[in-house]
Amino acid sequence: MKVADPSRAARGMMMNLVVIGLTSFFTLIDLFGAQAVLPALSAAYGATPSAMGSAVNASTFGMAVAGLAVALFARRIDRKTGIWVSLALLAVPTALLAFAGDLATFTALRVAQGLFMSAAFTLTMAYLAEECTAAEAASAMAAYITGNVASNLLGRLLAAAFADGIGLPGSFIAFAVLNLVGAAVVFV
Repeated sequence: MKVADPSRAARGMMMNLVVIGLTSFFTLIDLFGAQAVLPALSAAYGATPSAMGSAVNASTFGMAVAGLAVALFARRIDRKTGIWVSLALLAVPTALLAFAGDLATFTALRVAQGLFMSAAFTLTMAYLAEECTAAEAASAMAAYITGNVASNLLGRLLAAAFADGIGLPGSFIAFAVLNLVGAAVVFV
């Protein structure tokens, strides 16, 4: 009779928590990153700070719409596939932000980002609710919130560093690459 190796089980649990945190991190990094470069975006688009703030925060509209849509159709969506596909598709509007020529296009792309962020977020919550035991749920949710908080801080720092180092367009391309890394993490 084989006895379970408690250290192996602990390592497996830790790896699961890291993946949950990374999923959250890569899901929401775009939400927070653009907020750090609002002055540069205002200058680039010749927009007032309030107009640019509204455009950047248009992603929340997309998040609300997608959250409702996923709630209505979630039973038909494979959770894991939906999460990684949402993160992969999130890279598309993120990359296109590098080429947005006007504020209306920028705003529409931010709404599209919100759609994919919310789909990944909502499907992850559903996945965790279905896959975690009651004992695992608290740790899983804590890992998800930790990834969210890390994306808030690091998203802002990375956006500012990227914008300073490679410019605003390069910053959006770098964030699109981060979205694809998140999709790969979930896929694997």
